[in-house]
Amino acid sequence: MAEMERENEAAEIEIMEEGLVKKLRQIENEYTQRKNAIAKQRTDWQNENQKAGSGSELSDEQEKLLRDAEEMNTELRKRQEQLLYKELTDEYQSYTDKRLEIEKKHNEDIAGLEKARGQAVKDGDSAAVARIDRSIAEAVKSKGRALMGHDLEVLRQSPEYV
Repeated sequence: MAEMERENEAAEIEIMEEGLVKKLRQIENEYTQRKNAIAKQRTDWQNENQKAGSGSELSDEQEKLLRDAEEMNTELRKRQEQLLYKELTDEYQSYTDKRLEIEKKHNEDIAGLEKARGQAVKDGDSAAVARIDRSIAEAVKSKGRALMGHDLEVLRQSPEYV
């Protein structure tokens, strides 16, 4: 019965869409499988000890091995989860960093143009003001295109992209 439950759980995870929830379920499923194997080993050793006539108590060495296995299993699950969250954080941090870089570059360009426009207004050069206004409008459009292009590229790289 337990074996069928494990198989059903594995099949359910297999058909899930890729993503955080699926990976967390895989980690938890692997943890549970290792935990069950440790429990089975405990029972097997208790049965072997019983048959050998030393009672169902485990030896100190057997207890230590099982405790170490349980600790390693718990530590492995913890490390796998930490790695998963780190990868996820890095993925989205990279996305955010790239967007901020695009925004910073364009905002600096726009600020420079606005400063030049202010000087042109002060100088009374209406032709320069009009030219700079067109440049500012183009810089704003360019910023929008760059951000949308970045977002589209990220979307294309995503497994959910259709």
